[in-house]
This record gives sequence, structure tokens and C-alpha cells, in this order.
Amino acid sequence: AFGRVAQGMDVVRAIQQSARDEQRLVPPIAIDVIRRMAG
Repeated sequence: AFGRVAQGMDVVRAIQQSARDEQRLVPPIAIDVIRRMAG
């Protein structure tokens, strides 16, 4: 996936530190909203 984080980098860092089983987060983390921005 390619993209840029416009807001919420603290959330991205928290997800990076989450427990995982190989490449899957345990427990899974749901992403509620993703928006495409003009760029």
C-alpha cells in the first residue's frame, strides 16, 4: 500500500507497536475511516 498520513501519526506509531502474529495484528485493529485527498 502506498499513501501518506495527513493526520494521526501517533495512531500509526501505536499500531506499529501492537502485538502481532507474523504479519497479522493480534487482536486485529479495525480502520473505521479512510479518505482520499486531492494531492
